[in-house]
Amino acid sequence: MRQAHDGFGEHNFERITHVRHVTRCKQAQFPDEATVRDKYGIYLRKCHPRIHPAGIDWSVKYDGILVSGENPPKGVFFDASLYRGGIPNISPYPTGESQNLDYWRVRLPCKSTLRNNHILYKVTKVETRASRAVLLALAPRQNEWFRLAYEEGKIECLDVRNNEYMWCDNVQWYCPKYKNKGDVWIKLFLPWDVPIRTDSIWDTVTKTFGA
Repeated sequence: MRQAHDGFGEHNFERITHVRHVTRCKQAQFPDEATVRDKYGIYLRKCHPRIHPAGIDWSVKYDGILVSGENPPKGVFFDASLYRGGIPNISPYPTGESQNLDYWRVRLPCKSTLRNNHILYKVTKVETRASRAVLLALAPRQNEWFRLAYEEGKIECLDVRNNEYMWCDNVQWYCPKYKNKGDVWIKLFLPWDVPIRTDSIWDTVTKTFGA
């Protein structure tokens, strides 16, 4: 098993099979999977990252130049990390929506969603007493916006096959194990309309914290 040595200490990696996107669809309004599937169709459509209710400073802290940069790209946000080896049943997302409600979430297979021939960028790295989160972006090599941001020193380019946050061995994807609040939580931004394939999994998650 690989290990990483970063500013957070040593972390064993574990294989992830899906990345997860929490929609803004409340289960109370969309009572079953069929209704929410009808709403979304075959794609998660890309959009501009929202300014968080806590304000622009909070937004920039967590989403960096994806909210503060000039003409920021549209995309779709995902969680990649597992919680103690499993899929978490609570979430801080969707941003700006009411807490203590259930929202529909879609889990997309890494093998058909993530592309290891694209460039992996580190956008932000947040450290607080309660949270250590890293926002990554996986973008095509021809994506001009991310290329310029990297050349201007605003984001960091990672080796998609060997880095301390999220990597691929050409077949499987891996993230650091997340067991406690002090561990590293991986978020991922994909700057394209993301297909919802037939092997995607729909479930619900309760928003219990977050802005």
